[in-house]
Amino acid sequence: MLLGGSTARGHADRYSDIELGVFWHQPPTDAERQAAASAIRGDLVRLYPYDPAEEVWCDDYMFGRAHPDQPKSGVLLEVVHSTTDFLNRIFDAVLQNDDPDALKQNLIAGVVDGVPLHNAELVQRWKDRAAMYPEGLALAVVNRYSMIDHFWRWEMWLARGGNLMMLYQSFTQTEQQLLHLLLGLNRVYYFGFKWIEVVSERLAQQPPDLVRRLRQVYQLAPAEGAHELAALVEETYDLVEHALPQIDIARLLARRGARVTGLEPSDAVYRYTMHREQTEQLGIQYVQADLSTWVPPASTFQTVIANMVLMDIPDYEPALQNCILALEPMGRLIFSILHPCFEEPGSAWKGQGYVAVRDYFTERAIPQLYGAFIHRPLSTYLNSVIRAGCVIDQVLEPQLAPAIAAQHDAEWYASVPGYLVIAATKPHTATARPKGATLHGHQ
Repeated sequence: MLLGGSTARGHADRYSDIELGVFWHQPPTDAERQAAASAIRGDLVRLYPYDPAEEVWCDDYMFGRAHPDQPKSGVLLEVVHSTTDFLNRIFDAVLQNDDPDALKQNLIAGVVDGVPLHNAELVQRWKDRAAMYPEGLALAVVNRYSMIDHFWRWEMWLARGGNLMMLYQSFTQTEQQLLHLLLGLNRVYYFGFKWIEVVSERLAQQPPDLVRRLRQVYQLAPAEGAHELAALVEETYDLVEHALPQIDIARLLARRGARVTGLEPSDAVYRYTMHREQTEQLGIQYVQADLSTWVPPASTFQTVIANMVLMDIPDYEPALQNCILALEPMGRLIFSILHPCFEEPGSAWKGQGYVAVRDYFTERAIPQLYGAFIHRPLSTYLNSVIRAGCVIDQVLEPQLAPAIAAQHDAEWYASVPGYLVIAATKPHTATARPKGATLHGHQ
């Protein structure tokens, strides 16, 4: 048995009820529930019948009275009964199978935040099991809630006689999707949106001034509120792109209104992307080709993104040159790689507390669980971009928030960057430069 909800989390107010979770090894009988009701010093509201869809039994009581002769005037006490087998199946679905279902996550959050009242040992085992938020679950949550479409309809609702009911329904749906995205991004189990400030406190990564801006969406004039919400959507997508590079960037960009062409060499991934485009159409054109031998349509794209690609290609320079050739003048190239200065496995950090660098100047293949990546000095990539005639605009070294790093046993990513992101622009008169025109460094 455990105490849950806002009472357990320590932020209950005068409107809060008291939530109890009772877990049985065998399904409770009506007689057992009635006996418990008779023992409680309160007014029974109702013993609800078993709900086969949610596999729970619910009891409502009013605890205490505002006045002795005013029954059912106290604090609402909600008791939810379920079996231990049911809860174990919920844990398996979410923690092993990466099921992003919000109701299932809410049950796990209730256990994680709950205060044990009986059989604390069993409750603690559940807590320990949920202590590590799975990486696959984060990806599943982000993928489920990242498609924020039809937001443009706010203009339609205003044009149709100022239909504020549908307008604010659209705003609310979008805000809820954003919060789900941020919970997944921050590896926090969904626990409801009754307390936005409490949700925000658990988000190590979030757009600036999130709570005030979410409220302001409803307080501003409708058009201004829509623009504020659109800005929050863009900023949240930016956070996702930086923190979860394995997310399908093509689909994220398409959801933001871009016309996207995706390039993929492998049969399996190409078939998967084509199937997903057929079942969830975003207008993406997929091409199966090797980036280093692909013949791009010249001066076609405004932006080319090579996400965690170049360090996996042995002959990377033709691939990079093809990216630049595909750009129109003043187009932007953005590529991310494993940071070549800090490639030691994270497991070494635990024993030594630092990242060792060896054979930095030697280009070589480093075996991975699947395949290998090619280590090259940082200057190799930077000088290749410069020789191709591009201007480097920005170099980013993303840092994992310390709270998230600690939660996932990845403290080294809070102290040293695991990834490098480089942005460059192709000038109107881009021409390849001789190899002597490089940044200072080993070449």
